[in-house]
Amino acid sequence: MQRFVARQWQITALLVFAVANLFGIWAAQPFVVSGDSLAYFETAKFLGGLEGGVLHPARILKPLGPMLAYLIGQVTGRGVEEGLLIENVIWYLLMAPAIYALLRRMSGGDRNQALWGSVLFLSAYPMLAYGISYMTDISGWFFTVWGYYFVVRFIDERTLRDAFFAGLVMAVGFLCKEYVAAVAIFFSLAACITPGFWWEDRLRALALFALPVLVIAGGWQVFCWATYHVSYLSWYQAGGVSHYELKVLPFIVKSFVGVFLLGWVAALAGLRTLWREGSSRELLLLKLLVLPSVSFLLWHVASSRIYFIAAIPAAFLAGVYLERLYKTNRLIFWSVFCFLIAGAYAWYLWGGTIRPAVWPGIEL
Repeated sequence: MQRFVARQWQITALLVFAVANLFGIWAAQPFVVSGDSLAYFETAKFLGGLEGGVLHPARILKPLGPMLAYLIGQVTGRGVEEGLLIENVIWYLLMAPAIYALLRRMSGGDRNQALWGSVLFLSAYPMLAYGISYMTDISGWFFTVWGYYFVVRFIDERTLRDAFFAGLVMAVGFLCKEYVAAVAIFFSLAACITPGFWWEDRLRALALFALPVLVIAGGWQVFCWATYHVSYLSWYQAGGVSHYELKVLPFIVKSFVGVFLLGWVAALAGLRTLWREGSSRELLLLKLLVLPSVSFLLWHVASSRIYFIAAIPAAFLAGVYLERLYKTNRLIFWSVFCFLIAGAYAWYLWGGTIRPAVWPGIEL
């Protein structure tokens, strides 16, 4: 056990940080029950056949989070409200090894680089504010991270098995949150653009990816349309029209900054380093991630929790810069690293006071 910890101290440190972070979030401030939260509670009760259950067409499209909240509530006897909170704690703890595995794979096996990026990802403002909460966003982020992992492994190992796994993860994740569709964009670009594939293999890979998506996610869509007369398309069209006025440049910019806050400075420094010194593989990954990372612009509301998929490449780039700094000057590294984390916590704790003064009416 000691030898394992010595060899894998990075993942051990990350898990310790994740647990400590949980206690910090728990103690920092009370959890807020929003309008979305009430809809999740009522959907969980509806799916479980409990009193007070209400059919929310927009929520029934994404049943996995509420259903798990109901099941956990039944097992623990704490109700769907606490069941959802416990569910998100589980997702958060699972997220630590997931983001570490993805960033380590993206960095070509660099454990330190993966650790620095993972810590920034787990302590980013949207994770603090919306991850451990009465929301369901963290499950969508979790499946997006794992979907990306299998796409990157598909690029590296060129195995059709990973195409299927990426599709399977996305299909299940699509039952949690719609922005897991970024995995489909990432994989489609990878299958079509990555050099070294015959066109027959590209088509087979796309077919294997699409198979679980059509069966699982597509099957649920057909069921929802046949039973409740609602689909992602009808929901998106209705929401896109009614909320389009929020989609203006200042809201987009402010929400995008809120995804990684001070971490964007490290990400830009990492981009500069990678652009000059990165391998062709690393540059290919960055190019393939551009469109998936801005796919949130298709959505009709500007919010850092919706834009959080952009934190994945940001964490990777920040890790590049921080690892270089770690090798050059440890004192400067630890000062910068702690400052970046402190910035996210400061916004989480006091953003409600700072935000109205900086930009009234805008939610990061």
